[in-house]
Amino acid sequence: MTIMVGDLATHFTEAPRVVMDFPPLGADSARFDFTVIKDGMRGGAQVVLWPSLSPVRGRWEGVDGLLEIRFVRDAPPGPDWEAVIVDRVAIGAVLPGIDTSEPTTVARYSPSSRPWLMSAESFLIGRGSRIYLNFSERIGTSEVAHGFVRLDQERAGGGCTPFFPVNPLGSPVSALMWDCAPMSDGDRVMVHIDGTLTATAGGTVAFAYGRPAGTEVALDLTLRSESRTRSDGTVVPRTDGTVVADHEVLRMALGVEAVAP
Repeated sequence: MTIMVGDLATHFTEAPRVVMDFPPLGADSARFDFTVIKDGMRGGAQVVLWPSLSPVRGRWEGVDGLLEIRFVRDAPPGPDWEAVIVDRVAIGAVLPGIDTSEPTTVARYSPSSRPWLMSAESFLIGRGSRIYLNFSERIGTSEVAHGFVRLDQERAGGGCTPFFPVNPLGSPVSALMWDCAPMSDGDRVMVHIDGTLTATAGGTVAFAYGRPAGTEVALDLTLRSESRTRSDGTVVPRTDGTVVADHEVLRMALGVEAVAP
């Protein structure tokens, strides 16, 4: 079962959706009826304001021909963060076979434009590193947006130069790139973002981080190595030199870090 919105997405203006990829293994075949499945999904899903958990007024509607429900709100969204919460245990009570190892799934999102730094990645390329800054929504063209962001590496002599990929002229982007000195696990980089940087949808970075208009946002990122786990449980270290920024500090700045129910 999948919530069709990424956690902490911004400027999410679509109807929240929950999709069952396929009938759960081990379920009674008689329960494969779409109506029964979607009734169970509606009973275990809710849309709330975050982090107050106050219900958003509306209703879940089933999508014809699909194992999918879509939330139809009674009124336009307000400025607050919202969340889709799916109680997998409650759904499993009427649809045996659902994976309940994660009892509750939560996806938080903002209907408003709040461009913030979702993640930072660094890839070893040649004798240096290429750093990607991934924002939560489109922030304009690469050429313009780079003028609002500055990177400082902790490593001595580590200067960073903006890298401009081939994009259609005037095409908005949500990721910015730099070529920097080589980086490895544990290295730090300071990201300075001009608070006036404005997303194509109209929100500013200062607004996203709850800062006064025009205030610079400075983020101190520590890079950590990333590995992956095989299906048999063994861990495979990354061999391409990729490191991913530990950006919990970014989430804390948003005021949406309340404990999930």
